[in-house]
Amino acid sequence: MSSKIRVIVSLALVIICGFTFNSSLSAANKEAEYTLIVYLNGCDLENGIDSDRINKKTNPKGLKAGATNDVLNELRESSFDDRKLNVIVITGGTNEWLQKEPAISTTQCQAWRIYGPDKNKFMEKVKETPPSMYMMDKKTLSDYISWAIDKYPAKKYALFLWGHGGGPIGGFGVDQLNKDKSISISDMQEALKKALKGKQFDLIAFIACLMGNFETAYKLKDCGKYMVASEELEFDDCFEGIIKGLSERPNISGKDLGKLFIDAHFNKVQKWLNKKERENLYTFSVIDLAKISDVKNKWDNLIQKLEERMKSKNKSTVRDTYRFLAIARGYSESYNEYTRSGSGLTDLYEFSNFISLLCNINTDELQRAIKDCVIYNKVCEYRSASHGLSVFFVDRKLEYNLGTDSDLIKYEPQAPSKLYSNFISRYYNTLFVQNPSKLIGEISFIKVPIKNQNPKSYPPVYFVDIDPGSSGDFLLVNQIFFVIGKLEVSGSNKVFKTLCIDKDVNNDLSKLSIKFTGNQYCIGGKPIAIYWDGNVERWKNPKYIPIGSFAVKHKGKMKFLVVTETKPNVVKIIDTFDGDYSPSGKVIMPNGFDVGNPDNLAEIKKDPTITILYKVDGNYVDGPEVKLKISKLEDGVEYLEISKSSLEDGEYCGAFYIEDVIGRGTWSFQKTFNIKSSKEIKTSEAQGSNVPMTVNQSL
Repeated sequence: MSSKIRVIVSLALVIICGFTFNSSLSAANKEAEYTLIVYLNGCDLENGIDSDRINKKTNPKGLKAGATNDVLNELRESSFDDRKLNVIVITGGTNEWLQKEPAISTTQCQAWRIYGPDKNKFMEKVKETPPSMYMMDKKTLSDYISWAIDKYPAKKYALFLWGHGGGPIGGFGVDQLNKDKSISISDMQEALKKALKGKQFDLIAFIACLMGNFETAYKLKDCGKYMVASEELEFDDCFEGIIKGLSERPNISGKDLGKLFIDAHFNKVQKWLNKKERENLYTFSVIDLAKISDVKNKWDNLIQKLEERMKSKNKSTVRDTYRFLAIARGYSESYNEYTRSGSGLTDLYEFSNFISLLCNINTDELQRAIKDCVIYNKVCEYRSASHGLSVFFVDRKLEYNLGTDSDLIKYEPQAPSKLYSNFISRYYNTLFVQNPSKLIGEISFIKVPIKNQNPKSYPPVYFVDIDPGSSGDFLLVNQIFFVIGKLEVSGSNKVFKTLCIDKDVNNDLSKLSIKFTGNQYCIGGKPIAIYWDGNVERWKNPKYIPIGSFAVKHKGKMKFLVVTETKPNVVKIIDTFDGDYSPSGKVIMPNGFDVGNPDNLAEIKKDPTITILYKVDGNYVDGPEVKLKISKLEDGVEYLEISKSSLEDGEYCGAFYIEDVIGRGTWSFQKTFNIKSSKEIKTSEAQGSNVPMTVNQSL
């Protein structure tokens, strides 16, 4: 080849290569409609509590797969144009990923680009960082978000934070590689602001529990235009619906994307609800972050008015303020309550409404601000009093629901204002650490006998007449139960064995009486002690669906079965978990427990024989062995059901247990009675048939 020809060919190659390179560079930098960033914290949701979860659609072979694997499989099955939509998944925080191909690192964070089913490759690793950069460190979050925004430019951006949520005190995520550390919302705020450099996400969505709170929304107000989150425990996700919606409407606003997510997610959940496969605590809302400052200002105004009353020189004003605040908090919607461990969170709108009613302070402006800020809200019947935004306000001693007293110290940097953090600290230390009885009074039934309204009727009806002058402030009542058991000899003492707990007492507090009727939840004629959630205000709502749990032994292992009342006098078992009890006697469910997962009941359905466990002097003892009833719906779905029936003949002992709005419990006198037959009830003539309840135990 002549030198002239070689020069021409070389120039041609340079031109061709140059055009090819520039074209490729242009395509890579071309602005997409949306960049979707999923911060996927595997934690024990991947390899622990949800490791046996199987989505039959995305995992037809039924291979062992965790919850994060469901996310990746939903993305795998979603068709989209990756020129218009960038989907970036950042993985980390777990010591075992169940997905094998492609392999995800268990020692370092990685970023993946998702391509969908129309490409030769489903996901491609595009970044990884040293093992020293842990997923829940603010620097890691900031660096990955900054990198994704720069690398994948778009007209709009959405951030989905997937993992455990613990509200304003617990923060977001759990890093198994770094002592189960979470990232606080104040650190998250700092990380996102640094990464965004003055920009905003069009949507920030938490697929995590308890993150639909005022504190989180206020901290992230400069980081996003809209926020989607749940006030309650959250479960599952709906990335398939999100991707489909973005493909159909690529220029959708952040507000409408939030609504789209909630609708798609709710429809997915509704299919389970319609099949009665599970019951769920569903709350999700879209929050306009541009309007959260108005909520904060109105909330601070209310706090200032309350603080002025709490500092009043008039002692009765001070007492009334603390008393009515405690009552308002006790009556308001609370979250994570069915776990009986609590979160300290209550619905901001309902709480302010009770403050208005009880403290005679107008909260109309605050409630209007909340309605303007929460632009979309979907809830289940169980959470009908949820309005889309919760707030932290203590309702009992912190060691009973949040772990330790240091949580108030942890709350300070997460609070929406210094004014509020100081207020809540003063409120807690004054009411809970000092002597609450001197400040707000108490309920005492110790001198009130139980009377039998009609000894020969069946079922029996008992009532307690309350003298407000001697028994204290009845408005402080939060929960009322009639506890039925048997007195058993233990050495030189008699101990009380709890057999069943009846919440269906008359809770019309204005009549100052409590009534009880005798049918109880039994399995094979043997009573079970269901520990119920909720309070007297909730139980007045006909739409309220109570959830409770009772202890059993299955194949030698202690379990708690979770139940819900699906119709009068019938409960359905919707889940099971391994757990323990807190010092207050409340059930502690596993962190991130997904209530209503039918897969958890598979082993019990295979072998429905259980041993009922009864509580005696604070400890569990074996009761009778029984067999659960398995019923079937029209479509063949199996479920476990328990009905009320009359107690077996014999002598029983009953007492009313009342818990007040700040978690203090008290017992009435106990009453012994004989059930002679299903048609005749006679009170026992034995000595001590109406004596004080001496057993030192709480529910």
